[in-house]
Amino acid sequence: MDNYTNGLIIGMLIGVPLGLYVAVVSNRHDKVIGGVAAQIFHVIGVIFVVSILPTTLALVFSKVEFLRVVLNALAFVALGYTMLFIHAYFEHPARERAKQEDRGWTAEKAKSSGL
Repeated sequence: MDNYTNGLIIGMLIGVPLGLYVAVVSNRHDKVIGGVAAQIFHVIGVIFVVSILPTTLALVFSKVEFLRVVLNALAFVALGYTMLFIHAYFEHPARERAKQEDRGWTAEKAKSSGL
């Protein structure tokens, strides 16, 4: 295998578990309610975004030419944010529905609650 492939594999071996961890913590902090598609695109997008730094560093230490390293980093940025935009496409309508269903306490609810 060439240096580029080695650097890419090393970077992804670090980035994928780290990205999965960040996706789980993110989901714990703010639930993904847009369904399975939103969850899948969220995880993939987070993995790409988190993998940018380890993969770039692994490619640099593998002595890959500079232009190829920069193009790889830009590709990871583009893929990551594209996946997160697709995630938002599925997530936004679900959040709007959830916001409409739970309007919180109104004056009418407060009067009828008996508190």
